[in-house]
Amino acid sequence: MRPHRRLAPTARRTVTSTALLALVAVLAAACADPVTEPAATPPPAASGGGGAPDAPEPGDTGPGRAGPENRVPDDLLAGPEVCVAAVAEQVLGTINTQLDDLARGDFAAALSQATTAFQAGTDAATFRALIEDSFPLLLEDATAELSTCVRRGPATVEAEVQVATGDRVRAPYVYRLRRDEGRWAIEAAARLTPPPATA
Repeated sequence: MRPHRRLAPTARRTVTSTALLALVAVLAAACADPVTEPAATPPPAASGGGGAPDAPEPGDTGPGRAGPENRVPDDLLAGPEVCVAAVAEQVLGTINTQLDDLARGDFAAALSQATTAFQAGTDAATFRALIEDSFPLLLEDATAELSTCVRRGPATVEAEVQVATGDRVRAPYVYRLRRDEGRWAIEAAARLTPPPATA
């Protein structure tokens, strides 16, 4: 049996350093981010009918295919733009007709200037209570002057108006109107809060 040889201190340090370096290399490799393979491209579908390989099957309206459920509404596709003169005139006409009806106290006629969806959700008595509680200024003999008219899509318009009464009270309002049964009908209205006065 051969006697066990002791390593010199320098040789021991070299062996220890080499072992530590090997351990660090193994740990670094284990902690490294895994490399991912790119997703394999699926082979083109066989064309049974001689059409293009990626032609959609009849009735295919999945993601990426144009179909009623995947179509973006026209209102969202069209960006805001200033109303043409004819649209602005019709919008202002609808608003002033409703103001005339309200001044006469004819709430049924005033309600008829709203969209059919709005009319379906209320009646003349409820509409009267809404106007009396929230928009009493509109019950006076008033007219609207158009400040801005912006189309938000082929069927939606937002109009800012100044409502002026006979005794010179003026208040800004914003109306949203929709194209409804061949006319511009009121969908919503709100009084705008004027900016605070500056000294």
